Amino acid sequence: MPTPATPATAGTGRQQRRSSEEVHGRLIDAARELFTEHGYPATTREIATRAGVAESLIFTRFGSKAELFRATVVAAFTEFVDRFVEQWEANPVDSEIEAISASYFDGLYTMARENRRLLRVLMTGPETTDAPLREISEQLSRHFANSLGRAQRV
Repeated sequence: MPTPATPATAGTGRQQRRSSEEVHGRLIDAARELFTEHGYPATTREIATRAGVAESLIFTRFGSKAELFRATVVAAFTEFVDRFVEQWEANPVDSEIEAISASYFDGLYTMARENRRLLRVLMTGPETTDAPLREISEQLSRHFANSLGRAQRV
C-alpha cells in the first residue's frame, strides 16, 4: 500500500522512502493490533496492509509469521521479566525485597491484563497443531522459568 503523499512528494507521483526503523515499528504495531484482535490466525497480508508495507517485508525482516509473532508479543513479556530480574540481581537488599516484589507483580498483572488476548494465544500454544506457535509458547515458558529461577536464587 503506498504511503500518503507528503508535501515534499505531493504531485510528483513519488513515494517518500521510510526509514528501516519506521517500517519495523509499523510492522510491530500492526502485528500487535491484529494478533490482539484475531489471535495467531491474523494473516501476514492483513498485517502488511495495516502497516502500509509490502507483505514480502515481513519475511525479509522476520523470516516467518511465527518470528514476527515472537518479536511482537513474546519480546514484550520476556523484556519485562528480564528487566525485573536484572533489577533484583543488582539490588538484592533484604529491606527492598517486598517493594521490588510488589512492583514486579503489579507490573506483571498490568501487562497480563492489557495483553490478555495475546496471553491466551500463547497459553493455548502447546495444544495447537501449529508447530511454530507451539515452539514459541514452549520457549516463552522455558524463558519465564529460567528468569524466575534466577530471581529465586537472588
